[in-house]
Amino acid sequence: MSILLGTLFLLLLTAAAGFSALETVLSLLRDNPKNGNTPHRAEITRNPVALLNESLLFGAISNLLLTALGLWFVTGPLRALEVNPWLGAALVFGLGMFAVEILPKTFALRAPDRALRFSLPLLKLAQRFLSPAAVLLTRSSDKLVRRLVPKRLKPRLGLAIEEIETLIEMREEQGAITTEDATVMQEIINLHSQTVSDCMTPRVDLPLMPHDANDEDATQMLQNARFRHVPVFDERADAITGMVDTDAWRLTGRPDWKTIARKPVFVPETMPALDALRRYLPDAASAVVIVDEYGGFEGLLTRRNLVERLLEKIAPTRNTETAVQPIGNGRYLVIGMARVDEVNHELDVSLVAGGIDTIGGLVFNRLGYLPKPGEKIDLDGLSIKIRRIARNRILQMEVRVALENPEDAS
Repeated sequence: MSILLGTLFLLLLTAAAGFSALETVLSLLRDNPKNGNTPHRAEITRNPVALLNESLLFGAISNLLLTALGLWFVTGPLRALEVNPWLGAALVFGLGMFAVEILPKTFALRAPDRALRFSLPLLKLAQRFLSPAAVLLTRSSDKLVRRLVPKRLKPRLGLAIEEIETLIEMREEQGAITTEDATVMQEIINLHSQTVSDCMTPRVDLPLMPHDANDEDATQMLQNARFRHVPVFDERADAITGMVDTDAWRLTGRPDWKTIARKPVFVPETMPALDALRRYLPDAASAVVIVDEYGGFEGLLTRRNLVERLLEKIAPTRNTETAVQPIGNGRYLVIGMARVDEVNHELDVSLVAGGIDTIGGLVFNRLGYLPKPGEKIDLDGLSIKIRRIARNRILQMEVRVALENPEDAS
């Protein structure tokens, strides 16, 4: 009987060591799932996580049986030999720990392929006999979890935008983050609510090239273009039929533009800017054409637009024109492309836009014509003086806000 149990103990010890080595190798493959050159490794990298679960279960069963046999050795044969029970337990379980955990795991870390060659046959043998038990235990554990976990338990929802902004303000007041860091975080949050029309380069600022432009005119336009991408239109400016990347045109030796023109990608003006970035702007060479609800050409969006939108307040360049710039005595310089909601926020006013995006467009719409420089108008309590215009749009204006306390003007 003792010989039989001793033989069983050695077999279980070998099995437990094999499963311990296999667990280590499977964990390595889970963290770095690149196939090796050996057939053993390729065999299990298809689904190492599922095999890891089975290996853990079979290893636990082996360790449980080893523990029972170890207790029998301590209380039986070793006690008959008058070995101190505490010393016997320390000896048996210490040797078992070394043989089952330390030795096989070290071997698996140093030679994972050799460990696989040893442990895979053991796993396949265990699957033949223990797979039904593994399936039964898995189903039982799932039912137990469903019974113990409350049905009304809901996952914790993420923080709302307002909560995140409040946390940023609190951390800034506490001195945990600098003002510059807080500004960066706020701009990133604001970018999530921006649409493509908020970040695009407007149509009036873009160089548009007709599809039938002769070689000389096309070369001059591409050479002098201020933007990387030049839209090509058909019979009318709303019908964009192609895009020319001026950087690619220069790098390829200024060939005929038709040979490098690309088909445009159209997106609606209401699309979130970050969605457009993920789906249509994989690199700096990409651009999308923004259209309104009627298919009219509104502008162009590139990665550079999004970067400039994010950094215009954080790290303005020399060429960056501040949308709303205070000049004292309740007066502000406002660019025509400043958004109405931004003007309302910066000036603490309540302009009614009526679906118009920019302050320049709002002034133009209210007047019904393009004003001349120096012309003054009143708009919802604001005194506006036109400073600069270009073609058919307003570039800059001076806005005066009525001060509540006249002494503030001094």
